[in-house]
Amino acid sequence: MRSRRRWLFAGLLLLVAVGVEVYLVAFKSSIKIDRDRGPRFHLDPNQPYEITFGEGWHPYGGGKRTTISHEGHVRMARSTNEYKQGTRSLLWEQTTFTLPHEAMTGVPGIIDSTGVLELHASYVDTNTFDGKSLYLWLKQGERTKKVSCRQYFPKELVGCIDQFTTLISKHGTRLKWEPAPEVP
Repeated sequence: MRSRRRWLFAGLLLLVAVGVEVYLVAFKSSIKIDRDRGPRFHLDPNQPYEITFGEGWHPYGGGKRTTISHEGHVRMARSTNEYKQGTRSLLWEQTTFTLPHEAMTGVPGIIDSTGVLELHASYVDTNTFDGKSLYLWLKQGERTKKVSCRQYFPKELVGCIDQFTTLISKHGTRLKWEPAPEVP
């Protein structure tokens, strides 16, 4: 009787092991990472820089984009839909304003504290396609740092964009949106 129990127990362990292996193979990581290929980016707050971040939706096109210059100039663009006679048109509108100096002093801290400079160039979840993408581009002189993500969004990128959005929403009130002369 003991021998039979041992065989049953061994068989059960084998089934569990095979099940775990099948699960791990079927649901292995689907995150494709494109690693950075250049020197590490460092933002020098004493030199001119530009930060651009936003989100997009594909295959429909459109999205939002915000650019902040080292002087505090902010340009925001967003897509809107217009329907005429059953046809959808994608239109862009924009607004601009300037952040006060005291708000701009916190910008390098946002970059440093979120860990976004440690991220690689791109992250894509190849098992999901909901069309959403997030990106952050930093430019200073000839140096750039770009992080683009589709369907997978590292917490560092989300945290950085959230902090910039909060900063902008505190100072960008009563904005006047106008048609954009070109797609941003």
